[in-house]
Amino acid sequence: MLNSRQLEAFAATARTGSMTAAARIIGSSQPSVSRFIADLEGQLAMALFERGKGRLRLTEEGTQFFAELERYYDGQQELLRRADEIRRFGTGEVRIAGLPAAAYSLIPQAIAAAVRCIGDMRTAVQMRSSGRVTEFLESGRIDVGVVNELEPGTSVRRARAFNLACVMVLRPDHPLASRAWLEPGDLGDERFISLGADFYMKHCTDPATADVLARAGYHSANLTLPACGQVAAGLGIALADPLTARMVGTFGLITLPFHPVVSYPIAIAESGVSRASRSATAIYNALEESLSDIARTVSPTQ
Repeated sequence: MLNSRQLEAFAATARTGSMTAAARIIGSSQPSVSRFIADLEGQLAMALFERGKGRLRLTEEGTQFFAELERYYDGQQELLRRADEIRRFGTGEVRIAGLPAAAYSLIPQAIAAAVRCIGDMRTAVQMRSSGRVTEFLESGRIDVGVVNELEPGTSVRRARAFNLACVMVLRPDHPLASRAWLEPGDLGDERFISLGADFYMKHCTDPATADVLARAGYHSANLTLPACGQVAAGLGIALADPLTARMVGTFGLITLPFHPVVSYPIAIAESGVSRASRSATAIYNALEESLSDIARTVSPTQ
């Protein structure tokens, strides 16, 4: 079996071309280095160096073996690096999944906040439906999830629910842009970009408002972000969840409160399948803090 001293002696000699220099590097004597290499050549049954006057040179076999040894050492360093990640964070990677409104900005911002708090980490983010995220949480396929609502009895380590309020999104040059807030009567003949009748029926606190919004659709979109894209293109106005609405500045759009409230429930949860890592806990905490800040400024009671 190859031993570490043989490999150290060989690597040092290959790098320096001198057994004397190699002896200094590994803290041994020149005769010992010579013996280590001779024993290694005997075990491998091949010559590793061309012996002659002056600098030692690797044979063709020695060159190939040295390249393999370098890869071996690189693998050791990677293993040590991964062990350090596990020691510091409890896992090499934090798996996070969220519904689209969260995956676009909320989750990336939470990761950035966690990195600032505890240092670098590996993450893997998925954009999934709320129901799929819940399945992943329960099966342990993710560590942290962001959903609309957790089903009763969902097995998680901890969770927190928030109830936010949707806002109206419009271009700054729109005639309604100067208003302090908007209400169903302001829609009139407006070209309203609908998210679908089911959305309004589920989230409106006032049935009459839900009916107005359901019938007001001129264009439609299945998600808030493409609806905002249609607003930016001048196709109309749209009601948006408050998470996506935080990004509409990139479209050059503005937001206004809408009354009566169209609520937007959202919850964060930590999987209870395995022990929570320090990194996963930091991301969960950052998500909770961010949603708490949003809830203070955009809540259904306003």
